[in-house]
Amino acid sequence: MAVWDKKILWGFMLMLAGAGGYIVNYPHPVCAVKGSTVTLLCSFTPVKSVIRENGREVPIVIVRVVWCQNHEICQGTTPSVYDSESTNNDPRYKYLGDKKGNCTLQITDIQKSDEATFRFRMEANDTGGHGTGRSGVKVRVIDPVRMKINSSSADGEMRRGESVTLYCTAVCTIHQLEVTWFKDNHALSESGPALQLGPLTAKDSGNYTCGLRTGTRTVSLPYSLHVEDEDPVRMKINSSSADGEMRGGESVTLYCTAVNIHQLEVTWFKDNHALSESGPALQLGPLTAKDSGNYTCGLRTSNRTVSLPYSLHVEDEGSNTAAIVVRLVVFTLHTVLIVIVASIVIKRYISPTNTNLTKSVSITQYNISRFISKHHIVILH
Repeated sequence: MAVWDKKILWGFMLMLAGAGGYIVNYPHPVCAVKGSTVTLLCSFTPVKSVIRENGREVPIVIVRVVWCQNHEICQGTTPSVYDSESTNNDPRYKYLGDKKGNCTLQITDIQKSDEATFRFRMEANDTGGHGTGRSGVKVRVIDPVRMKINSSSADGEMRRGESVTLYCTAVCTIHQLEVTWFKDNHALSESGPALQLGPLTAKDSGNYTCGLRTGTRTVSLPYSLHVEDEDPVRMKINSSSADGEMRGGESVTLYCTAVNIHQLEVTWFKDNHALSESGPALQLGPLTAKDSGNYTCGLRTSNRTVSLPYSLHVEDEGSNTAAIVVRLVVFTLHTVLIVIVASIVIKRYISPTNTNLTKSVSITQYNISRFISKHHIVILH
């Protein structure tokens, strides 16, 4: 009876020190684009030793590692995708780990048939060191889709000396992509989901695309990057007129200028609306009141160069003539009124016997009457 109890005790100790002591760590579920390369990062901790029935401690040495699909135990005759003891492994499955603690598996040219739960198994020099990580890692495979480029910059407008990172992304979270980058349809030497550019120069300007090496159908739409070789210079508007006050029928030329820019691709705006005219000079005329407004200009390649507004006011020719006539009539009436009032005052305070003064007033009244008649002035009572 004592011998039997001893066997039970050794068996219990073997269970504690053996199968229950290993650990396998898997990544989170993986999403992969068909045809891409996926790396399943994995680590394991084997048991250090087991104690046999006779009380002897046996150090554990891992002698075999196996990866399989959808099988919970992954042992015996279970089909495997990788077996360290096999010479007939599918070359698409590459074991990047070892027999000490790294169990990473890489799958190249991943296919729909790889959509499964992958599990790792270790086998040791003693059965007490055998074990399978039953939780596994789930792999999802999607059809090729057009990649998309995201940027660390809000837009594609950059200055010399700055830096930017372009990210090649897909529909689902992908842990590792075999990405090829292109600039103006020419392949770049850089690879990977992130392309770091900087310090930038004007030579970095261009259209960037990315895609999986194994699928041309995945190439992204172009991302346009423009690098200003010099700090942006705000344009300035000069005018052929001394100021912005013009009359109808006249003409004026506005010049968009900057420092050290010999040839400009200039866009003109009136009240923030783009005009069809382009070039460093904007000719306006014959002017009408509709030409009045705030004019600005800037380089087509950068909205940071837009000038301060130049205010142009065109006085309509017809309204100008009418204003002159009105002012003339008012002035004439004012003058006539003064003369009439003066003549009345003179009449009242001058003696009737003063013939010369009376005659002078009469002459003055006669001249006023002739002036009014000649200029067709009507006095309203």
